[in-house]
Amino acid sequence: RPDNERYAEAQYYFGHAAVQLKQYDTAIGAFRRCAERNEPKFREKAEWNMLLAYVAAGRSDEPAFEALLAQVANAGDHSYQVQAKALQGKLGSVWRGIAG
Repeated sequence: RPDNERYAEAQYYFGHAAVQLKQYDTAIGAFRRCAERNEPKFREKAEWNMLLAYVAAGRSDEPAFEALLAQVANAGDHSYQVQAKALQGKLGSVWRGIAG
């Protein structure tokens, strides 16, 4: 239940379970709900795992993905900033390869 003090944690682990089952849309929703709780222990991990779930689902062209990736990559204090910048570079090179 959303009013439970461990809701964010439950959503975080639910997201991982959904990824294991290749239910990426479910995982994205769970990681989003976790991140929205803004709990320091889980928010950044949830945001990063949400990005990975978008990629696994083949949804890296969606505005929500692009906005979150830019937010994480440009946040100097985000634990996954370096990984987000690397992901941006990989995705950018894929599109340059297709367009070129």
